[in-house]
Amino acid sequence: MAHPPRLRPEDRADFEAVPRPSFGPGGPLPALAVLTPLVAAGSAGALLLLGGVLRAAGARGPLPGSLGTAGWTLALVAAVTGLAAGAAPLRAALRRRAGPPTRSEAAITPCSPPDTLAPCPARARKDRTPCSD
Repeated sequence: MAHPPRLRPEDRADFEAVPRPSFGPGGPLPALAVLTPLVAAGSAGALLLLGGVLRAAGARGPLPGSLGTAGWTLALVAAVTGLAAGAAPLRAALRRRAGPPTRSEAAITPCSPPDTLAPCPARARKDRTPCSD
């Protein structure tokens, strides 16, 4: 049997338009960091509960013990991934920690455009009358 010709991604006319998975801020890694501890903890709770109920009911065989072991394993996975997911924002915050703002940064106050109803914080400090804006 003859092998079909091997095409490389560069051979496609729409190579640049083909979506590729990214592991940046919008990629699947943040979703996995949030979902893995939640799914593992929920599964661990269900397995531990089911194993405990079977043990209390006096079920024979290896099933109650296996469910308990799987539940504790998933609880460990949930704990480890939860700590890893919690350490990422802490590490980012420590990396971006800065000193007090400089005079030029402190003087900049965000103001809303003049056609909106939200008052400018700098003007609100000067004039406290309700109809000043």
